[in-house]
Amino acid sequence: MKFAQSCPINFEKVDENIIRLQASIITVLGILYFFTVNPLILFLLLYDFIIRIAGYKNISPIVIIANFFAYQFSFAKKIVDGGSKKFAAQIGLIFVIVANLFYYLNFIQLSLYIIAILVVCTALETLFSYCIACQIYPLYRKLLHKK
Repeated sequence: MKFAQSCPINFEKVDENIIRLQASIITVLGILYFFTVNPLILFLLLYDFIIRIAGYKNISPIVIIANFFAYQFSFAKKIVDGGSKKFAAQIGLIFVIVANLFYYLNFIQLSLYIIAILVVCTALETLFSYCIACQIYPLYRKLLHKK
């Protein structure tokens, strides 16, 4: 069965260029984790995803850095609906929770695999504005609404 692409809509407007900068920072942190296997990177990602999803973007290190670069390079705003971006962040949070869990259970290799998937997803968003969450969302909805 083929699912049509659809994205969640929440009518909250966000700047897609800021989101792409955030994705690039997450990509860099994920790659840095590969080379260092430093649990502080996993903790930073966990902290950042939680506070962004909870709505405290003003204290998110990743949002602060993304806003700084957007301002420094005078990126034009590209306003889009934030539903798919929020859904993607929720999926990202799940990946980061699992990566942290694997790390602290001493399954380092599995932790690296999970972060590798996250890096691929964020790199696609960064480079091509391609949202994997929009591809997953129809399946999620089908599973959620199945009786």
